[in-house]
Amino acid sequence: MKYIFVILFLFVTLLKAQERPNIVFILTDDQSYDLLGCTGNAVVQTPNIDKIAQEGILFTNAHVTSAICTPSRISILLSQYERKHGVNFNSGTSVSDTAWENSYPVILRNSGYYTGWVGKNHAPIGEGGYDSGHGTKF
Repeated sequence: MKYIFVILFLFVTLLKAQERPNIVFILTDDQSYDLLGCTGNAVVQTPNIDKIAQEGILFTNAHVTSAICTPSRISILLSQYERKHGVNFNSGTSVSDTAWENSYPVILRNSGYYTGWVGKNHAPIGEGGYDSGHGTKF
């Protein structure tokens, strides 16, 4: 019985000692699969992204549900098809605050991660869409 407690204590200690992984999610618009060195392009040199792909995870079979940037980006953030989230391209539609609270950036933030967004946003959140000023909710 004594050994079981020792093993259990060591197991719990190991679980507690593990750090959460860092998550860097890189999303680009209108980029063909083979435009990076890590995906086979012999002309374009992308050594830093190639290293990230080598040391992390490179998705080699990813597809979008919409051919337009804003709806596909919202689909990724919310894990929903465009017909469900209803955000179109430049039409004044936006993600509701309720839907945004279930997005993966908010779930990560609520789990103790620091989240941020750098670059092209085009993720209208809250009433008013792009002009709402809610783009800082990342």
